Amino acid sequence: ELDTWLNWAEVVTKNSDIDSAVEILIQGLQFYPEEAEIEYRMTGLYLMLSDSEQARFRFINALKLDISKLTIFEDAFPEYYNSIWTQNIISNIKKASE
Repeated sequence: ELDTWLNWAEVVTKNSDIDSAVEILIQGLQFYPEEAEIEYRMTGLYLMLSDSEQARFRFINALKLDISKLTIFEDAFPEYYNSIWTQNIISNIKKASE
């Protein structure tokens, strides 16, 4: 189940093992390749790791998969959601889809 992957990654994240949380979500993507929630959560984890290239890739994927689930990212990572970096990507994706 999707929740198994998400919950497992959340527990590992709370134990400050961000790299392992990313690996768990990568495994989850093998079972749920079109799941925006995994991509949004991976975005936040990559930002925590200061890997903006991977974060950008995952964020764009998530937005393209399901922009209506953007609140998942906003709720889980409010410190990143409100950044100029994030808002610029959201704006660009919205413009491209018009």
